Amino acid sequence: MSIQQCRLPREAYTVGWVCALPCELTAAVEMLDEEHENVDCDDGNLYTLGSINGHNVAIVCLPAGCIGNNPAATVATHMRTTFQRIRFALMVGIGGGVPSKEADIRLGDVVVSQPNKTSGGVVQYDMGRATPTGFVRTGSLNAPPRILLNAVAKIQANEGLGRSQISRHLKKVSDRNPRFRRERAGVDILFDAAYDHVGGNTCEECDAAKQESRAPRRDSEKVRTHYGVIASGNQVMRFATERDKVAEELGGGILCFEMEAAGLMSSFECLVIRGICDYSDSHKNKKWQTYAAGAAAAYAKEILSVLPATLSTSRIERQMRDDDEIRSEIGLEHSDEIILPRTRRSSALIPFRRDRGFVGRRDTLNQLSTKFEGESPKDHARVALVGLGGVGKSQIAIEYAYRLRDLYPDTWVFWVYAGNATRFKQAYRDIATRVELPGWDNPKSEILQVVYNWLRDENNGRWLMILDNADDDRIFTTSVDPESEPVAAGDMAPLESFLPQSSNGWILVTSRDQHTAMNLVESSRQLLQVDPMSEEEALLLLEKKAFINSRSETDDARVLVHKLEHMPLAITQAAAYMTANPMRSTPLGYLEIFQKSEEDQARLLKNAVSRDLRRDKSVPNAVFITWYISFNLIRDTNPKAAEMLSLMAMFDKKSIPALLLRPDRDVEVFEAAARTLSDFNLVKIQGVPHMFDMHGLVQLATKSWLKDHQKLEAMRQKALSVMASISTETLQDHTGAARVLFPHAQRTLDYVSEDSEAKINRAQIASSVAKYLQYGGEYAEAGELCRDAVVVMTSVLGEQNKKTLNCMAHLASIQYTRGNLLQAESLQRKVLEGLQKIGEAESPDMFRGFAVMGDILLETHNYDEAEEYIWQAVRGLQGTLGFEHKDTLRTCSSLLRILRTRGKHEITESMHHEIIGGLTKALGSEHLWTIASKAYLADFFTNRAKYPQAQKTWQDIIETTQKSHGTEHPQTLIATTKLGYVLDCQGKHTEGERLLRENFEKTSRILKNKHPQTLDNAYCLALALVHQDRDADAMGILPQTIKHLVEVYGPEDQYPRKITGMFVTLFKEKNLYREAEILEQILNCQEST
Repeated sequence: MSIQQCRLPREAYTVGWVCALPCELTAAVEMLDEEHENVDCDDGNLYTLGSINGHNVAIVCLPAGCIGNNPAATVATHMRTTFQRIRFALMVGIGGGVPSKEADIRLGDVVVSQPNKTSGGVVQYDMGRATPTGFVRTGSLNAPPRILLNAVAKIQANEGLGRSQISRHLKKVSDRNPRFRRERAGVDILFDAAYDHVGGNTCEECDAAKQESRAPRRDSEKVRTHYGVIASGNQVMRFATERDKVAEELGGGILCFEMEAAGLMSSFECLVIRGICDYSDSHKNKKWQTYAAGAAAAYAKEILSVLPATLSTSRIERQMRDDDEIRSEIGLEHSDEIILPRTRRSSALIPFRRDRGFVGRRDTLNQLSTKFEGESPKDHARVALVGLGGVGKSQIAIEYAYRLRDLYPDTWVFWVYAGNATRFKQAYRDIATRVELPGWDNPKSEILQVVYNWLRDENNGRWLMILDNADDDRIFTTSVDPESEPVAAGDMAPLESFLPQSSNGWILVTSRDQHTAMNLVESSRQLLQVDPMSEEEALLLLEKKAFINSRSETDDARVLVHKLEHMPLAITQAAAYMTANPMRSTPLGYLEIFQKSEEDQARLLKNAVSRDLRRDKSVPNAVFITWYISFNLIRDTNPKAAEMLSLMAMFDKKSIPALLLRPDRDVEVFEAAARTLSDFNLVKIQGVPHMFDMHGLVQLATKSWLKDHQKLEAMRQKALSVMASISTETLQDHTGAARVLFPHAQRTLDYVSEDSEAKINRAQIASSVAKYLQYGGEYAEAGELCRDAVVVMTSVLGEQNKKTLNCMAHLASIQYTRGNLLQAESLQRKVLEGLQKIGEAESPDMFRGFAVMGDILLETHNYDEAEEYIWQAVRGLQGTLGFEHKDTLRTCSSLLRILRTRGKHEITESMHHEIIGGLTKALGSEHLWTIASKAYLADFFTNRAKYPQAQKTWQDIIETTQKSHGTEHPQTLIATTKLGYVLDCQGKHTEGERLLRENFEKTSRILKNKHPQTLDNAYCLALALVHQDRDADAMGILPQTIKHLVEVYGPEDQYPRKITGMFVTLFKEKNLYREAEILEQILNCQEST
């Protein structure tokens, strides 16, 4: 290698070479034909520059101690930003081999990633998702670029012909640097996969009998190259058994394990080349690392040796000298921000400087290159960048324009602002002036037609026209009225007729409106969607714009770009604020203001502190204001769409269901409005039935826009009205519709209004949300919401109102599920009296109230009255709703329970099955009402001492509730208590105790100590302990349980006395009279207080 003291521009480097360890960097540098002087870079990486076979190569190594996929991704992202002309990359270094019968891999061999039928050559084995059947890996990555696969094929052919130069490359380096000699690496030993290393830095203490026997290789085959799949992960593979297990799970054929490729290929498609330094087992030895790194680097050099270089160093130097001479002649300082005409014929009319801090967007730029510069550019004469305002469409267009001029200096580039007709025409006149077309200086000339004719003439060379901010279709389709505007006769046609379709020209459109863009490019295949940046791109943009160099600020910067939802204009705006305000010059300082409230966020994003010279002067620099332009345009062209957007902003930003948005709209009007919003990229339409997603900042901007127009309060009231009308029936359980609606209902609860109707609507929503929470077992929060709703309803409507009484009935139901039985009973009696007074005595609401009352009284052991209420409920609901209605079936289930409890044994198993079948048909097998009816069947079995049937039923119930509602849902806890009791009844005391003890901890934590189900679990646990003669342990539980039973059920209730009496009898039978006396004293003391 020679050191050539030349300094090439970044654009000269077309190959990226990434390595992870210092020994890999040493090997890479040793392979260079020439080493170049470094260029200035401010991306945090340190580069070694040079050339191999005419290819200019940028080599980068990961920071010391930072290995793995994430550091590799960061380094690669920075490299691509700095060296934007890189055509492809090589990931070169060491790895752990996977020896097998199919692949005789030895230390010092080389493994090269090659695609197969199931992967692109690299799989990320520690990336995947959890499924009911286990962990499914989803980490397959893209294949290497085709140009590198062609080079691999060429090398494989050369190997077959005996023409490979890999060994020669390695020998030249080892002759120059003895560290790379094979004999320094030591002995190649492979141990049995099941035999682990016994300790120490070498394998001298390991059992030689455990070594695998392998045939020796000839000297000419010391280094073999293997082609196939490489497994990449974030941890070192340290054990051979795990190595083989993972390799088998990945479908076999894995040749190597390593730690960086997946991170690199997620942002930088490349060829992975690994020298084998160990066998991915516990017998690791660093002695082989240097030789293995050299072998991999030798293969990388061979890749570059078979690929022709596209741009030689001498050509680049000559081009730089020519540029400097031209600049000197016209009196300019050296600057890389000004594009000079390469010839007298063509030039660029780009009104903005090139952004040397441009970040990312590689895929979009590559797509543009493919369409405009590919094999059939005539088929892609027009392409549109479509996306939300502020997402960076114009900046991508600027960057592409400069890149195109770099590649094709003879191509004209014209920038036409298309936000209004006047600017469009002025841009055409500027083109005429630059090209010096006839009539360019005559205001009366038909300048549009003149420019159009010139553009169509292929003799005038190739050109690119950027049609920027083409957001309003009317600008292009409306003819000019000569009475309102003086215009030449030839220029009166719609502007779209002056956009040529010729084989020598391309048009790149930027637009917020997909509909307008589609009309201009004529095919959806020519639309390129521009989305917000990736996290790494957004982070890098903020670092560049706000001059963030400190690693300590990176975490705050990551939070900030997440808050700004990776929107480029918002990030740029935040960076400008930080730069202009010394007191808020860090991401944390900005976040402290931004996170205070929505009002602070809107204030920051509505006001730009400085003007961005790289944006058109008519385009706002504040992201909210640029969106206001879209809002106003939609309001003018489709008021229904503006109204829909306003309503959407009142709900949660994700998965807004269509039923919230079209209560009073016909389908055609609704779909037209939805299309308009989607075309402007303000919402995304997901799935069927349709759901709508909003960008969070767009939602915030919409609210700010409504506030500025004094419409925010009215829209909040409308959202409350819409939600109240839908939520009452929908938020009854956790069905799909309820889950979708719930976050939106929660959001509307934030809207507090003094308007009476709005208060009632909000209270109704609160009651509905409380039902949803109650169904999910979140009783405390449900109770608070419902209690507040009752207060509002009572204050606005009065107590004797149906809405108020229904809300009170719901509160009584929540109190019942919370175990507050006496409060629930008192409240429900009040509800029934109220319904009677307002003439609802024969209504379904009254009969539902009877059913709730019956359930409460059954729990408080008032059996006679409970039975009477439940019979009335069954007869009333069957008469008004029918037997097969879910409310009737549920009440019939309660009736069977009370009749069984009272010893009326005419109840049969078939009756329970009939109710279960009806509820399953009406609600599904996983609904809590269906599960409760199955629980009553399990109790029926237990009461008849049919313990095996009871055990099976409870186990089925637990499986269903855990799957559908979670392991800590109250219904799961209740079923677990009952199962533990049934196990104990069958003599399975230890198993029953274990289950009850685990469940006691959960019920105490979730339902609290005085909940009836916690108390039931406590006495069942005590009973299991007594059955095992662990009476002292039982006495550790019973005193507190008896106290709580009396507090919950009242001193007059017989249930606490019944439980206490059972244990007193058991203790006396064991001659434990002292324990029996203690329990009786506790009961008497509690009853007397």
